[in-house]
Amino acid sequence: MKSDQLRVLAVAIIAMFCSLSFASEQGQQAEHVNDIDNIPELTAFMDGAVEAYLRNSHSPGATVSIVKDGKIIFAKGYGFADFEKQIPVDPRTTLFRIASITKIFTATAIMQLVENGKLDLDRDIDSYLGGFEVKKSFSERITLRHLMTHSAGFEDPKLDQIIVDYEEGDPMNSILEDMENYFPEQVRAPGTYASYSNHGVDLMGLIIEEVSGQTYHDYIEQHILEPLGMSNTTPHQPVPDNMKANMSVGYHEGKGPFRAGPFNIAVGTVAGSISSSASDMARFMIMHLQQGEYQGHRIISAETAGLMQSRQFGHDARLPGMALQFIEYSADGERFIGHSGGMLRQLSEMILIPGLDIGIFVSFNSANGQPDRLARQFLDRYFSYEEEVYAPLNDTEDRLSLLTGSYLSLRRGYTHFGKVALLMGFGVTEVSNIGNGNIGFAGSQYFEIEPFMFKQINGHARLVFKTDDSGRVTHMLAGINPSSAYEKSTGFAGISTQQLIGLVIMPILLLSTLIWAFRGFRGVFVPASISLFEKNAWRLSAVPGLLLLFLLSTFPADAMSILNGFPRMMSLALKLNYLLFPVSAAMAVITVQAWRKRYLPTFDRVLYSLVTLTTLIAVWWLNNWNMIGY
Repeated sequence: MKSDQLRVLAVAIIAMFCSLSFASEQGQQAEHVNDIDNIPELTAFMDGAVEAYLRNSHSPGATVSIVKDGKIIFAKGYGFADFEKQIPVDPRTTLFRIASITKIFTATAIMQLVENGKLDLDRDIDSYLGGFEVKKSFSERITLRHLMTHSAGFEDPKLDQIIVDYEEGDPMNSILEDMENYFPEQVRAPGTYASYSNHGVDLMGLIIEEVSGQTYHDYIEQHILEPLGMSNTTPHQPVPDNMKANMSVGYHEGKGPFRAGPFNIAVGTVAGSISSSASDMARFMIMHLQQGEYQGHRIISAETAGLMQSRQFGHDARLPGMALQFIEYSADGERFIGHSGGMLRQLSEMILIPGLDIGIFVSFNSANGQPDRLARQFLDRYFSYEEEVYAPLNDTEDRLSLLTGSYLSLRRGYTHFGKVALLMGFGVTEVSNIGNGNIGFAGSQYFEIEPFMFKQINGHARLVFKTDDSGRVTHMLAGINPSSAYEKSTGFAGISTQQLIGLVIMPILLLSTLIWAFRGFRGVFVPASISLFEKNAWRLSAVPGLLLLFLLSTFPADAMSILNGFPRMMSLALKLNYLLFPVSAAMAVITVQAWRKRYLPTFDRVLYSLVTLTTLIAVWWLNNWNMIGY
């Protein structure tokens, strides 16, 4: 994975939510809809906006479709699907990777089976999984409703979710095979907090196959794509031969010449495999906006569509929450629902406004693409909102010290090596006191409108801070990202403390290895009169630093690339770290003996004791961050 994967990790989680924050919270009701039916004006506006984003984001191509009242009122391609061959984007036939918007197709299939009486949203999923067993850490059952609201409680180490080195003809795993290769641990009770989970959606795909008797691909094609006439859409990876000529090329992030990248495979299929055209996506949007029907073809009943689009889970009633796979962008007023998608070098957005029967789909074929910002500009142009006025509270300063600090996204690894991403700052966000009773978060400023509830200055996004019975802040809930929450990082277990521990132990162990090696080889450090046992003790003290050096050397230049392809040498280094247990134990025994029998001069004993203590701390620290044996 290249550097653009880092952008995808950020964009796919919160970029769309941030971009829609101007209309994403309670009390924002559209008081006026500008003349969206003036197609020449709409076309001129979109042409100017998209072309500006193509220039500013250094993207080769984009595609857009807009629907209203059951009709496609706008569909257009911009730039090039293949820059090298100068093939233009055609909104009808050019396929873009819609990535996680695939989840809405998967959820639609689930709701068809619910409607047909083959599934129950609140039944334990174990009864639908055939031979696959989900290891549960809590007594509560996991249901489809949990999976469809990302509240089943699974960790997300973000490892091996995309195959970046796929070559034509390579065998493709089934959904079951992918899940048998790796499935995450359940780290919190279901229904407590949302935490975005591709693996939870993979379970939905397996359930579709088990209950319907069809493969996921066949089911989606037969029951959704064919009835909707979506002939330029496929769930297959790579796309079928007859569609390859229409598949847009994805381009790397960067400002230089456009650099094409290969077709990457979404592991698990059902969370991000679909490729589609803008016109086909318009049909899909119309179906959902028309309560399950498109041009006489009913995909789901109106009742089922209403259930799918209604709020099913939320962290706080004052903030947006989760529908059944749809993400909510408003808890009141004019309500938006939708989903974003990021597949390395292609980014997409789909937004529906059920109350106005309007939807927009946008996709860029570059990691630089900004579909979220384009969607925001469209909504900002055609909808105006009544601005709410709040008076700042007088006692805000009393609470700021309780809530400022580091917060960790619940969407992270807990039991797997992926946890180490936190040490590199990924999944970590800061809430800071910026003065005048205001706080800073994710590049925006907020002021308090209720105790522990903040509103964005010059915006409408909200933050809510949860406290325990003692008044200690435990979590931050961001209205811009209802599919996850943030846990406050404090004390010895706090991320800054853990980073500091790592910064202390690493140089000590590395330096000690260099010192012992230099002095030992030159005969300076170890007098000839001491025993072979003592000589080996000095050599033993160099092992922790050597193991650490080997581990560090296996990290790729783009550290985040390990999330989509675990290097073999790194796996070996992590397994070799098991040696730290006997080595540290032996060093501890040697240290005690050195002091009891005065084997060494005082300075050398102190130095050896420091290295031993550091090694023991390193064993605990590395094990805590899953860097031993994974």
